[in-house]
Amino acid sequence: MVANRTLHGDELRAELRRRAVAGAELHIVAPILCSRAHYIASDVDSELDEARDRLSTALAWADEERVAVTGKVGDANAALGAIEDELRQYGADEVIISTYPLGKSNWLETGIVERLRDELDIPVTHVVVQPDHVAQTAVQ
Repeated sequence: MVANRTLHGDELRAELRRRAVAGAELHIVAPILCSRAHYIASDVDSELDEARDRLSTALAWADEERVAVTGKVGDANAALGAIEDELRQYGADEVIISTYPLGKSNWLETGIVERLRDELDIPVTHVVVQPDHVAQTAVQ
């Protein structure tokens, strides 16, 4: 499962609960999202801290909900690259990607969901989180 700002969205949390109840093994990838200039300069410390905070909050929620989840911070590259890296290393039966709706999501503007569906040989589920459905404890 790959998510950024939507890690704390109600829609995504409901999907994770459903999958856990069905016996799925869940693994979260929280990519480091940095500007191109920061990436080139290898100056991603604040973005790395933000990704760690998002992941930590999501894992704490999962623990409270008794949803078995593992997770890691993805590499400081495009989300698609972080997903491909994880799949090469661990494999998966499905990718769940969570975004805000069209018009509020950079990932949708870059066509990541369609690209994943075109490039991967496994199902890709897209969960749309409404910005006003993000838990109050979310790290912004």
